[in-house]
Order: sequence, then structure tokens, then C-alpha cells
Amino acid sequence: MLKFNLRMTLLLGTAVRLVLMPLTAHPFDVYAWYMYCAQVLSQGLDVGGLMASLRPLWLLTLVPVAYVYDFLSSITGFMAVSVAELPAQMNPQYGALFVPDPLFCFLAKTPMLLADIATTIVLYRLVVKFLGVEKAIKASFLLYLNPICIWISAAWGQYEAIPAFFTVLSLYLLVDERTVLSALSLLAATLYKVYPAVFLIPVSIYLFKRVSRESLLRYYVVFFVPMLVYLVMGGVGVVGHLSSFVLGFFSTSTFYGLFGYGLTYWSFSMLFPLDSSVWAPLSSLLMVVLVSISLYHVLRGRFGGALRELSVGTFLMFGAVLLSYRFVGETRVVWLLPFLTLMLVEGVVSERLYSLLSLTAFLYAQKNFPYYLLPVAALNKNILNPLFHVAAPFGHVAQGALLPTPAGAFLLAALGTLFSVLLFTICLRGLREPRLGRISGRTMLAHIGTSS
Repeated sequence: MLKFNLRMTLLLGTAVRLVLMPLTAHPFDVYAWYMYCAQVLSQGLDVGGLMASLRPLWLLTLVPVAYVYDFLSSITGFMAVSVAELPAQMNPQYGALFVPDPLFCFLAKTPMLLADIATTIVLYRLVVKFLGVEKAIKASFLLYLNPICIWISAAWGQYEAIPAFFTVLSLYLLVDERTVLSALSLLAATLYKVYPAVFLIPVSIYLFKRVSRESLLRYYVVFFVPMLVYLVMGGVGVVGHLSSFVLGFFSTSTFYGLFGYGLTYWSFSMLFPLDSSVWAPLSSLLMVVLVSISLYHVLRGRFGGALRELSVGTFLMFGAVLLSYRFVGETRVVWLLPFLTLMLVEGVVSERLYSLLSLTAFLYAQKNFPYYLLPVAALNKNILNPLFHVAAPFGHVAQGALLPTPAGAFLLAALGTLFSVLLFTICLRGLREPRLGRISGRTMLAHIGTSS
């Protein structure tokens, strides 16, 4: 029987990723990366647009991808295929004009591959430090060979793996008492995607209760001062984008008429349309309630077992949002996975729950079948025809968007609801954690006195 260790896990997981990277891609997301790279090559780097973006570090990451692709494509002859040249049924809609070729897909996903490898190594060392080698091998195996983790990075082409890496690195540095580096790592994660900033909540409570107020202040200075400088330099553009991001959680807008979509029970609105003006405020109220409950329990934490409490606390805070928000993308699971993996090896959740949640997210991510195989069209335009014929009953085009038919909507709604049930079950396990019990007033006063 094959015995896994860290090296074997990395070899097998990397081999699978290398096969998927050039031949698959999300039909819109990787197209967006391609168009940005084309803009960089034709107009140079737009510094103003970079500073106004909520993901400046990702845009910077794409700059070398653009120039390497330009060099290699001129040698190999690889180039994107115009959607207009493809059979009508292969049009991915949503305004996509090109299908990126295998070379671009491979290069654009290389940062995600490196991030997945780095996250696995950091997670391994983190678990070794607290729980020993055996559990560290298990954690690295579960994360790096997780189907949804592989799919989002290597097949889909979304870059959630990068902020996930910087967040896990921040956790590692925090428990290793390197506060400044931990804050810088979380800052990097937040400049790739905004939502990793939720990690600040358990970090703040941990530093206040278990370390010192001076350490908490140092963390805040290192994180917030550069962030404020960035916001000032970005001006109205970045502030406007940030405001739109926050207000989006309370918006009544829909996605092409769909009230809810993704890994959520709100997906059933695809079958039973809901009035956004009535139900959107209720979903926002639910978010406030769930986030408040999670925050209350995290605030009560003793944080005696740093790794356990930080993992559970982060999962509860982010899980509360995913259990109430109306549009839950499968990509968000990648950022949660390291914390869920730590909860598993710590004994908070079972392997069964972990596997079911991962599998459900993976199955939902197949909703783009067979459009995620379009890079193959750069090699052969006719080989995919039978697959599009099979997928035809599950999708239809409306207003320039590819939307599910009733049959497709039923499958997606069932998977989305199942994911919410599993996520809710895991959150309940986290809320019942004995180490997240109430810290006594006497203990708190003693700690404050020590910190003063």
C-alpha cells in the first residue's frame, strides 16, 4: 500500500494540477486575466487603475505573466481563439470574446500552483509544531489533494489559493510570536482579496487575551498604516470600490434576475423566484444575527490553545457570512479549507463532514461543464461537440448570460442547500467547543493587570 508523506503528497497533487492547468479554465475568469494581460502588453501598466483596485497585488502578479506569455507565444504559436470562430453552442456568454489558449492558462495558474504548495508546507510545519508529524502528514494530504482545492486553482483558474497562503502564513507567524511579520502577511492577503481581513477579529482577541496590548497595537500599526496609505493613494476610486464591496452584502440587486446563487440554500430562488425588495433585507438581517452570534462566542474564548481557537474562531466568523449571503462562490471554500483542515486534525470536526463539504463544493463547481474545457478548442474545435450536446438540457442563454434550466437549477439548488446544511453543522460544532467557553472576569482583570 502506498504510504503518504509530505513529499509524496506534493508530487501526486502537483502532477494532477499540471495536467489540468493548460486544458481547463473558467470561461470568464481566465478570460478576464487574459484581457488584463493584453492591456498591459498594449498600454503598459496602469498605475492609477492598479491603485484604485481592491486586488492590486493580483494585478501586479499578472504583469510578469503577461510578458512571459508574450515571449513564449511568439515562439510556440499559441494564441487565444475568438469566440466568433467557435460553434454557437460553445459561446460562454457574459461578454467573453476570446478563449485563452493552453499556454496562457498554464502561465496564469502557475502562481496558484506555487501558492497551494507553499500553503501545504506551512500548514505541515504548523501542525508539526503543535500536534506532531502524523497529524501534519494527514493535514497536508487532506488539503493538497482536496478535489475542490485542486479544481479552483488548477482547473478554474481563480486565485483564492494566494490569499489563503498569506493568511495561513500569518497564522503560523502569529503563533510563532513574530507579530510584525504576521501582520505584513495578512496585509498581503488582504491586498489580494478583501475578505481575509476577517482574520483580524480572532487575531485581535488572541493578542489581547493571551499576549499583550502592546503586541496588539504593534499588529494594528503594521497592518493599518500601510492600508491607510494605500487607500489615500487610491483616492476616490479604491474607496468607492471598497464601499461597494461592503454595501454589496446589504444590496437588493440580483444576478441576472436570480435572487441567490452558489453554495447556499438561497439557490432555491432559481426554482422559486423571490422578491428581492422583501427577502434581501431579511437575508441582511440574518447575516447581522449570525455574525453577532459568532463574534459573541469568539469574544468569550479563552484562547489557551492558540491554534485550535484561532482556527475555530476564523471559521465561525467567515462561516456566518457564507450562511447568510445570497451569492456564495465555490472559490471561497479554498480560503476556508486550511482552517477546516486544522479543525479536523484538532478533533473538532469529523472526516465525514470534512469530505462531504469538500465533495459538495467540488460537484457544484462542475456547473461550468463543458465550458471549462474550451481551451482544448485552441487545439481542436470539434472535439468538444458531443460534450456540449450532453450539457444542453441543463443550461440556456438569456440576456447574454448562460443560466440554468429547471433541471440544472434543481441540481444546483440541492447541492447549494446541502453545502449550507453541512456548513451549519460544522459551525455548531465550533460553537460547542469547550475551549471557546467564557473567560472569567477575574481572569480578564488579572490579564489586564499583567499587561499594564
